[in-house]
Amino acid sequence: MKNFFTLTLCVFTLSLTAQETITYPYNPDANSDQYVAVSDILETIAIYGSDYLPSEIMVGDTTLSNWILIINQTLGNQQAVIDSLQASLDSQDTHLYCIRVEYASTQALGGVEFLDPSGTGKFKTSNTTVGTLAGDNIELSFDDEVGPPRAILVYAYQANTERYVISHLDGGGNNAAFYAQGLTQSAHSSSFSIGNQVTTDLFTAFDAGSIKLDLSMANLDAVRSPGGFGNPTVESHAFIIFKF
Repeated sequence: MKNFFTLTLCVFTLSLTAQETITYPYNPDANSDQYVAVSDILETIAIYGSDYLPSEIMVGDTTLSNWILIINQTLGNQQAVIDSLQASLDSQDTHLYCIRVEYASTQALGGVEFLDPSGTGKFKTSNTTVGTLAGDNIELSFDDEVGPPRAILVYAYQANTERYVISHLDGGGNNAAFYAQGLTQSAHSSSFSIGNQVTTDLFTAFDAGSIKLDLSMANLDAVRSPGGFGNPTVESHAFIIFKF
């Protein structure tokens, strides 16, 4: 990508240069009629035997060597801009994580794992931790992330209708079951000073914290299919995607 921009700039700069009048240090067409004739040769004979020190090629009123210096400086400046933009893009990289949640026949939480359901590496699985299950509660850690997730999206499977309910973690209306925790508290002051305020390192040291979730089926609106009439029982599951 960087080479592409550099090459494009170079072509653009050279195209501007081509619009200038180019003066060569020696031109056999002395009268500039675009035809080398006897009169042009006579001009050359007139200076025969004299010293000759060629001057620089002129592009407009600027020497070719100075044009090359200007182009190099322009390319260098543009490359610096490209590097800055690339660094800005790199700093805004989006990291995606996905956990698969499975429910047992009792409709209790059976297991949770980080995985890449796309199979293409789109979702990160390294440096993540699934804590010990405690009922329907689970604790998740993301050791590579400094700030908290910008979005959490749930795809909860309703096996009885073979479809996913798409929601955030309040799909079942129980926001009190989801926490970001394990953060460090410190004093905070603001221009409006409302009592004794504190803040945390939520946005600077989230890798030291964790997310605690109550993943009960009701909270995600997941539904199992009880089967019957020759149809097998199908347990429910959910995918939860974290965008950092």
